[in-house]
Amino acid sequence: VMLVVVHEGEILMEQRPPEGIWGGLLSLPELNRLSVASQDDDLHEQLALVLSSFGDIESVETLRGFVHGFTHYRLMVTPVQVRLRQRHAMLAQSDYQWRALAQISEAALPSPVRKLLGTLSDSVFQPL
Repeated sequence: VMLVVVHEGEILMEQRPPEGIWGGLLSLPELNRLSVASQDDDLHEQLALVLSSFGDIESVETLRGFVHGFTHYRLMVTPVQVRLRQRHAMLAQSDYQWRALAQISEAALPSPVRKLLGTLSDSVFQPL
C-alpha cells in the first residue's frame, strides 16, 4: 500500500535508505514499512495510527491499483490517498519531507511512484 498523503498542495515523501530497493530515492510512504499492524486491522485505524505524527486525517480514498514488473517479481501497488485536515510539525521524522507537486516532477523517483503520481489529477492536491 503506497500512501499519497496530501495537504494544501503538497505531498508527503519518504527518503529511502541508501541500501535496498530504490536506495536513496524519494518515494511515497508505504503502509507495510510504517506499520506493524496485522492485516486484520481496519485500514482506517492503521492509517490513523501510523499517520498520527504527520497530521489529522480528513479523508481516505483507495485509488486504482496497478502492477509494476521487476526482473524476478511483480509489485502489486494499492495506492491510498489520504488528505490531512491539519499537518503536524515533523521534528523526529527526518526521512520524510513535504514537497510541492511542481518539485516532484524533478525529483529522483522510482518508476512506479512516478507512474502513480503522473496519473493523479491536479485536483488531488487541492484542498476540498
